[in-house]
Amino acid sequence: MYDGMNTSEPKIIEFLANVGIPISARAVSNLLIKDQEIFHAEKEAVCEAGLRSSPWQHINDTQTRVNGQNQHCHAICNPVYTAYHTLPNKNRLAVLDVLRNGRERSFRLNQEAMAYLETDKLLQDNCSILRSGCSEQDQDEATFLT
Repeated sequence: MYDGMNTSEPKIIEFLANVGIPISARAVSNLLIKDQEIFHAEKEAVCEAGLRSSPWQHINDTQTRVNGQNQHCHAICNPVYTAYHTLPNKNRLAVLDVLRNGRERSFRLNQEAMAYLETDKLLQDNCSILRSGCSEQDQDEATFLT
């Protein structure tokens, strides 16, 4: 009722009381928020399948409040799925995290990347430093940044 019909918790309690099922507000809340691991796993699987289902993705975000704090709900979709990710901010790394479905960030500094960086006048001075670390292997974020 909560998800399918967008019914509020008080209305669910009222409905259940009207059909003779006494239940506390805490019990209804616990049914909605406790032991949801199976749903989280399903959401992750849907998002992974959706990311692989199309060569493009649409992403948008809207500000939302979580426990009284401003955050951003990122919606990612294509014609066959939609997934939502709520994160503290909406910067470039947050968008990349959404597009990677929360997987650990990895970086590849290869010859193609170096050729691109060398076209940027501001980065040319740093290219020699970067070239010494140039590798065809993926690196995790901590290794890449050291």
